Amino acid sequence: MRSATRPLHDLSVGTIVASVGSVALRPLPVLTATARRALARRKDRPWLALVLVPLTIVLATVTLHLVLLVPLVALMWWFGSSETPWVWILGILESAWGVQWALIGIVGLSSYPQHRALVAAVVIVYGLLVAGVGATNRLRYGRRFGM
Repeated sequence: MRSATRPLHDLSVGTIVASVGSVALRPLPVLTATARRALARRKDRPWLALVLVPLTIVLATVTLHLVLLVPLVALMWWFGSSETPWVWILGILESAWGVQWALIGIVGLSSYPQHRALVAAVVIVYGLLVAGVGATNRLRYGRRFGM
């Protein structure tokens, strides 16, 4: 009666590598097909891509959880527009403005604790300025991009 496995002295390194490689690559077509189906089914969620994920990026940056930035940018791309594939870069820009706004407030309050009202005014004016630019661009380009 023959055993189910082959003895080690009968196997060469090439046979082992070929068998491991064929087992490892076997699910690859299944994974690519699943990924293509998931990409075809994804829906545009601009609120998540351009508001919620940038705010989460600001939170992750201010609390120094920088490892979360790559998955959050991937989520921004996932929730972004399938018609306009570069809209996620706008989310990165919004995140950068948000981080800058938060750091202006943090550095201002730590450097000038006796001038809280002035620091608050600068942070509020900067936030209103960025919000005004965003609202102007939304009004200007809203019809063209369907926002």
